[in-house]
Amino acid sequence: GTPAYYWNEAYKAIAAANHAMEAIEKFEAEGRAEDVRNARGEALLCRAYAHFMLANIFSMPYDPATADVELGIPYVTKPETTLKPSYKRETLAETFRLIEADLTEGLELLPASYEKAPAYHFTRKAAYAFASRFYLWKGGEANFLKSILYANKVLGDVKADDPSSMLRQINDPSS
Repeated sequence: GTPAYYWNEAYKAIAAANHAMEAIEKFEAEGRAEDVRNARGEALLCRAYAHFMLANIFSMPYDPATADVELGIPYVTKPETTLKPSYKRETLAETFRLIEADLTEGLELLPASYEKAPAYHFTRKAAYAFASRFYLWKGGEANFLKSILYANKVLGDVKADDPSSMLRQINDPSS
C-alpha cells in the first residue's frame, strides 16, 4: 500500500509486458505474426496503462502548456539485460506521447471478437475505457472529443440505449 510498492509493482508489470513483446518479436520474425497479433496488442496496452498510472501518480498533472518542461517518468520499452540499468526520465510530454503510441497501436491489434478474455486481460471495451480516460487526462478540445468517442464505444449510443444497463447496482444493502 505504499508509493514505493506501487512503483515497483508497476515496473514489474512493464517488465512482463516487455518480455512478452520480445517473445512476440521472435514469433513475428519466424513469420507467425498473425498468431501473436492479439498478444502484441494486449502487451502494448498493459505497458501503456502501467506507465500512464505511474505518470499520474508520480508526475505533475498533464498540462499542454507545461508538459514540455515538467518531468515525466522513465518509459521502459525493452527488457532489462543488465544489473541496475540507468534510465532517462522523460518530459511529461514525451511520456504521454509514448503512452499514446503504445495505446493506439495496441487498440489496432485487439480484434473486435476479443470480448470474452480471461480475467485480468484487456478486452476491447476495457481498452476503449482506458483510451477514454487517457484522452480525458490529456485535456484540450481535440482530446476531449477523442475521450467522448472512446467512451461511446464502451457504452454504446447513450441517446438510443439506456446507459444504466452498463452500471453495477450500488444502492442495495449488500453494496
